[in-house]
Amino acid sequence: RRSDPRREVSAMCRGRQAETSLSEKPVSILWRLPFRLPSPEPSRVPRCCRALARADRPPEGMLVQGVDGASTHRDELSYAYDWALAVGTPVLAARAGVVVEACDVFRAGAPKPEYRPLANHVVLRHADGLYSRYFHLKQGSLRTSVGAAVSVGQPIAASGNTGFSSGPHLHFDVTDSTPTETSLLSVERTATQQQRAGGAAGAGATDTAADATDAAKEAPPPPGLVSGTVKSAAAAFCFALPPASSPLRAPLVLGDPPTADSPLAACDGAVVLLRRCLHVDFVDKVRRAEAAGAVAVVVVNNKPVPAVHTMGWGPAAQREAPPGVPAVMVPLVEGEAMAEALQRGEPLVCTLSGSPHLGRFRGGHREARAAACAAARAATPQASPLDPRPWLPFVPVTQPAAFAWPAEGGSPEAEGGRRAYFPAVGEIPPVAVQRAAGWEET
Repeated sequence: RRSDPRREVSAMCRGRQAETSLSEKPVSILWRLPFRLPSPEPSRVPRCCRALARADRPPEGMLVQGVDGASTHRDELSYAYDWALAVGTPVLAARAGVVVEACDVFRAGAPKPEYRPLANHVVLRHADGLYSRYFHLKQGSLRTSVGAAVSVGQPIAASGNTGFSSGPHLHFDVTDSTPTETSLLSVERTATQQQRAGGAAGAGATDTAADATDAAKEAPPPPGLVSGTVKSAAAAFCFALPPASSPLRAPLVLGDPPTADSPLAACDGAVVLLRRCLHVDFVDKVRRAEAAGAVAVVVVNNKPVPAVHTMGWGPAAQREAPPGVPAVMVPLVEGEAMAEALQRGEPLVCTLSGSPHLGRFRGGHREARAAACAAARAATPQASPLDPRPWLPFVPVTQPAAFAWPAEGGSPEAEGGRRAYFPAVGEIPPVAVQRAAGWEET
């Protein structure tokens, strides 16, 4: 009987060695260590110093939380690594890729729930559809930007202590998706019937009037909208979005009431703009919009942050069928710009589809979990079809990651002639692994 690959990796991260790889297949992808220490450090901390790992200042470069970490690395975040690093330590691209998210505007961090959305971060998309994520970065430390191509080992930022954090460290993981590449949303102005009629009736008017009409038609999009494209993230309970080849296109209207805290006014065939609030669940907002005739829902974040998040779906709501219309979240600035334009009477049209990047990576942790859930449902048919459940389609799921270990000293595994390093809690990466990440002696 084959062993559970998650248990194998957990064993390695507790300092034991195993004879199989992460997925019982040859290691085809080896990542580089995502940081550079000031100088190579010994690969193991003496037992007499292990207590330091539990102090406020563990040794720099030590892994303080690994796979299946009891603190925060659970479920879809199981395969993740937290390294203790001094603020300002260079953070490096673990593989070549393209920057799809980058934020370094936040200053503070604390182990409090309200700090969860306030972590500076960089997300890279790689050629095989995987994403690498780097969190808790230092304010103002970005050395790249969205859309830029980066090479392996290239400095992209500096480590910090922002967001949900109990001390300076770098959180690194590899996922099969990222929220901002789940959906594509664009917004554009359209000429009103009055403008079109006025244009036809005034064909013989002066050049000044014609120029004014042309200027109105060519007016820029509302402030905050860049080329009509809006950053968005699909809700966890959206099980399907229109393909990019045939997107949903419909007029955008303001929800009434705007927070959907009671049944909405009729909005047949429209995309409804709603505001996020604390007293109405996301899924309830979308269900009320669907009941009012909406074909899609755009929820405006209520936090003044540039990032957007996957709207969740609590266990109680999962007992019911999901809404039948797509829903996405947009940042506060862009959402307020759309709301203000609609309040001024400016007609807006939304175009919404799934991102072509979603689902490019196949297999891995998500597929294994889905198979396990299917087996559990088959064994206990009386259970709810959604309990136990695979992870929802638009929620990023972490994937196993091994790191390059050039020939130097012993290694846990060397399958197919490629040496892999699996970080263990309480350990500082071996010198060879550090040097493979780009350390250079000066």
